[in-house]
Amino acid sequence: MTAATDRSTGTVTDPTVLFDTWMSDFRALIAEDAGLTWPPVSGDLSEVPPVLMTLATVGPDGYPRTRNVMVSHTGAAGSPAAGRIYLHTDSRSDKARHIGADPKVSLTVLAPDRSRQVTVVGDAVRSDPDEEAEAFSGRVRYLQLLAWLNDSDLAQRPEDERHRTWAQFAAAHPDLSSTPPDTWAGYAVVPREYLFWTADSDGPSRRLHFTRPSGRLPDTVPDTVPGTVADNWIMEVLPG
Repeated sequence: MTAATDRSTGTVTDPTVLFDTWMSDFRALIAEDAGLTWPPVSGDLSEVPPVLMTLATVGPDGYPRTRNVMVSHTGAAGSPAAGRIYLHTDSRSDKARHIGADPKVSLTVLAPDRSRQVTVVGDAVRSDPDEEAEAFSGRVRYLQLLAWLNDSDLAQRPEDERHRTWAQFAAAHPDLSSTPPDTWAGYAVVPREYLFWTADSDGPSRRLHFTRPSGRLPDTVPDTVPGTVADNWIMEVLPG
């Protein structure tokens, strides 16, 4: 029985802990598919492919835009950032511009074996520089190079020129782990709603829906600094 459940009834009480549990389960399934173990024996978490989420932002015309991005990590339980879901991108990207204009987002993560799915609705806030630097240092080298080089100018060049520029930059910068570009940006999604769906091959599937009692972020949590996710959630069980 985990901290996400009531020991007397088995009812889920903390969606933030359940989300973390599912992310760990999903990473283990990804590792298994890749012939690896989770956690990796070496301790290098980047050895295992990341969990991807479909992130929806609000475009300037009011219509949603979706794309798949990495789940970088979640805020540690008991910390001021507990429950926050982190992602990282280029500050010049469409999603960064969308979040800057309207922080309302939604994200969905599907289990590799399609047995579970979780959707989170919340507000995205900019991460702090220390968190951004730590996240960059944990990226695989390809993604570090991509953060430095993948801009609109390079995208317009012919393929052979793009490859040559990439190879030259990589050779000149053998270690980028401690030097993220100025355009590297991190965001934390502060959840206000969770929807956990679980398949059942022997019967009907079902969903667990969690919302904040206020239906919005607490007034005591500023938009620009880490805050504490509320302890109390309203839960309802829904058909799948």
